[in-house]
Amino acid sequence: MNHLLDGRRVAKQLKDRLKQRLENISKTPGLTFFLVGDNPASQVYIRAKQKACFEIGIKSTVCRFEATIPGVKLLEAVDKANRDPNTDGILVQLPLPSHIDPYIVSLKIDPNKDVDGFNPCNLGG
Repeated sequence: MNHLLDGRRVAKQLKDRLKQRLENISKTPGLTFFLVGDNPASQVYIRAKQKACFEIGIKSTVCRFEATIPGVKLLEAVDKANRDPNTDGILVQLPLPSHIDPYIVSLKIDPNKDVDGFNPCNLGG
């Protein structure tokens, strides 16, 4: 017997369930994306994630930076999102420019807001 998984149908079911769950909470969740540089694939990915957020009722914000941003400035922006009560989740889009260490950035993300689960606390470290 051959069974195929209909990914679109499953994704729609998951989105519908999430949307229903979000309708029953008093605060609209907020997701902050960090996009550094102009990688076309990263831009497409972030747009798709923003669309998904919109469809289910999550507020999303994209913080865009030039590829030349100093690493310390990106870390400061991530820290600001960590402290923002309207940001419930943080996603730093990879790849980052070669002068920014993604591991250092992952350490800066509050483990409770780490959407990708790259902070060592979330990786079991």
